[in-house]
Amino acid sequence: MTNKVITINGQEYEIKKLALGRYAKLIGALDNLPPEVMEELKAVDTSSTEGFMAKLPKLISKSWENILDVLSIASGIEKEVLSEECDLNDGVNIVKAIFEVNDFATVKKTLATLFQSKKEQEVAPQTKGKKIG
Repeated sequence: MTNKVITINGQEYEIKKLALGRYAKLIGALDNLPPEVMEELKAVDTSSTEGFMAKLPKLISKSWENILDVLSIASGIEKEVLSEECDLNDGVNIVKAIFEVNDFATVKKTLATLFQSKKEQEVAPQTKGKKIG
């Protein structure tokens, strides 16, 4: 899935896959979150939208402005719309769409596999040609 349309007060907004530039901005916005909020996010199972949604109210209460920045960057929806026009159901649908469209779990798994392969390649030359025993 490359996009998903969300309707807020009769206005349609398209949630698209994050381009690398927007992804970099998202990482910057996540870095600005308070440490306790970051700890909560790190503990979330990104393969489970439900797990994230269960933590969302607590995260919002601790860091509303930062969360608005993150959601705005990730969704492409202006902060004012998110803050003034979205209800809780809209917010949940936006977060769900962001996760579905960007498939963060697959990205995380792919990167983990890539870095594991790289580690194995770095270790292999060190043992090559050595006598064992």
